[in-house]
Amino acid sequence: MKTLFNLSVLLLVFGLYAFSVPEKTNEGDQKLLIHFTMEDDMVYMQCKKGCSWDKLEFDGSGEKTYSINQDGIRESTNELIRIRPGQEDFIFSVKKDDDGLAFIAHYGLNWKGLTANCNSLVGECVIKLNENGVQVSSF
Repeated sequence: MKTLFNLSVLLLVFGLYAFSVPEKTNEGDQKLLIHFTMEDDMVYMQCKKGCSWDKLEFDGSGEKTYSINQDGIRESTNELIRIRPGQEDFIFSVKKDDDGLAFIAHYGLNWKGLTANCNSLVGECVIKLNENGVQVSSF
């Protein structure tokens, strides 16, 4: 009887753990994947999937915001970001601040706003952005 009780408790604990672990997204399933790295004020981007560009960079010093789409990067202004229906796969804005990067989605993404930082990580930090969100990792 005690063995049955212990087995039941073990199965309950395992079941709770299995449902609490978030499902990992396979990078191959994503439509968009951009890696961000930072060095001082510079922000470096490498598009792994979903862009016509390979590598871009911008100076994150100051209060500048940049718009990114599948074709490249431009400095944002106070004007409304113009979207060309049927021509834009995605568009988002990014800004570097003291805590890391702040993102705002404008079109074609499953999120509205995100922030990411590398403050708690040791080693080189990579911020991986896709159509569903952001993941921060170090290596």
